[in-house]
Amino acid sequence: MASETNYSNLQLKDRDGQHQQWIFGEIDSEWCVAYRIRNVSGEPTVCEMRVLPGTVSHYYDTAKTDREPGPPIADVPRGGIKSRMIRGLKPDEARREALSVWRWTADASGAQAGEVLGRRGYSLQVIAGDAHTKRAGRPGKPDEFYAEIGAAHAALVREGSRKPNVALADQRATSRGETIKPEQIRDWLYEARRRGIVRRKPGPSWGLTAKGERLLNEAKG
Repeated sequence: MASETNYSNLQLKDRDGQHQQWIFGEIDSEWCVAYRIRNVSGEPTVCEMRVLPGTVSHYYDTAKTDREPGPPIADVPRGGIKSRMIRGLKPDEARREALSVWRWTADASGAQAGEVLGRRGYSLQVIAGDAHTKRAGRPGKPDEFYAEIGAAHAALVREGSRKPNVALADQRATSRGETIKPEQIRDWLYEARRRGIVRRKPGPSWGLTAKGERLLNEAKG
């Protein structure tokens, strides 16, 4: 699987009425993978992986109606599933992608976040703990830093970038000599949203909040 995987997320109930998520990603031009995520003791947990011939879009669409990825539509490529493909699967990355959806849900729910997540068995403590565990003990970055990241990311979105996190990581590597992963950009944007510096969800109005604009202008002097 390519190191810069574009994931698609689908939340639905299984046939027993339990909440689950399917995280889809391309392996290469002929294969894709579907991870089933279930809530186990308040934690998003990968409980199944399916390697499937064909494109993500087909399985995503069938899962919306059948509650799980449908039967393969493509002939199995010559040679079938290869060891390198299995070694390239990233269940931990799929789990983080699922967790990011929990965070979006908490952000969008505002004061009702605990109630909304509770109905699905999700844990606010897990979301908060996972978001900050790796940064425990490290000094936080100033608000102006997150305003800069948010503005640069919004500019790439407006320009039509299909992978703005990847593009921003590359941009900073070129201009600043930094070696960072797209996942780091994602975490910075989450922190920027938490601080009220960028708007909640990407879209036509994605960009800095009034607070973010003020911080960016102050940083520019």
